[in-house]
Amino acid sequence: MSNRSRSQSELYRGELNAMPPGVQPKNAPATTDWAIGQPSAVKTLISGDTSITAGIQCQFQKPGTFTASFALKPLSAVLLTQAPLRAEAIINWSVAGNNIRRRISIVDGTSIQGVAEGVSIQVIDVTAVGPAPAITLGIPYMVAVSIAPGNRASYDNPPILNTQNVINTILTTASLTLAVPEDAGIKSVYVPVFNSTAGNVLADQEVIVRMASGGGTIMAAYDARAINWAPLMPGTQFLTILNRSADSIGAAVIWGIDG
Repeated sequence: MSNRSRSQSELYRGELNAMPPGVQPKNAPATTDWAIGQPSAVKTLISGDTSITAGIQCQFQKPGTFTASFALKPLSAVLLTQAPLRAEAIINWSVAGNNIRRRISIVDGTSIQGVAEGVSIQVIDVTAVGPAPAITLGIPYMVAVSIAPGNRASYDNPPILNTQNVINTILTTASLTLAVPEDAGIKSVYVPVFNSTAGNVLADQEVIVRMASGGGTIMAAYDARAINWAPLMPGTQFLTILNRSADSIGAAVIWGIDG
């Protein structure tokens, strides 16, 4: 990095630390030694308001592996009786004019990597989207997004997409079927389950997860208690959770995203 680029970056970081959340430093560098455009941004979102977005867009000086990182911090006290703040990011990695799209849920510390020549990222509030507990809207929170060369620090858990934000209750001998979200880059699924009756424990093979095509062909089936992250079989369009136990169960569905 040149002395000029280094001084610009240092000035930008200093202003970023000094500025209140939601205000972008005027000296944010338009070009670095690896990117042309805006590689980072900070903005204030408001729970329940989908008209405000935070985002970045830049082209890389040469193709490579890059990691997008996110931060999410409330700007006021959030009561324990309120549902958690929820935000999602749409990432479009561009290669030779073609976009590879990823959709992920954002928590403080989320990161995702991709191989690309450029990237555009848009973050939007989804606190009030989908089946969610009663919430208090209008809570301001800070979202920061940045992109940098290199790999993600950890591969133990993939970036996730949580489209429900609820625990589903499935009655005895009943089932729940969900469509696999499209155009999000889903590669795996995690289905945590538990017995809704206090003191009772689920036995092996009492909760089965099935992956099926749109025509109903079973692509794979497994015991929900035996596997955490299960690879999504090619052609899977629907996921069904079958409760074979004598009690009601609670089940969540968390999608794993490539990256």
